[in-house]
Amino acid sequence: MTTDNNNRFNTREELEVRKNELLTEIRSKSESIENIWHGLFSEKKENNRSELVAGIVSKGIMAFDAFMLVRKLMKQYNRIFRRKKR
Repeated sequence: MTTDNNNRFNTREELEVRKNELLTEIRSKSESIENIWHGLFSEKKENNRSELVAGIVSKGIMAFDAFMLVRKLMKQYNRIFRRKKR
């Protein structure tokens, strides 16, 4: 395939070859993204009791932290959402 710096193609066959190359590249990257996404959001199996307890404590701390963040934000920005008194 002969292309210059502007990715101009001389024939239709060159364009089809480049299209097929890009499709295979997109598919491979899509598969790698899918694997990474699955790894991030899949539930990890705990092997023993201590890992199970550590996971429960970690999730509890995250939930408490989220609650405190929302509480602080609502307290700080409550004046925006407050109804005006008559």
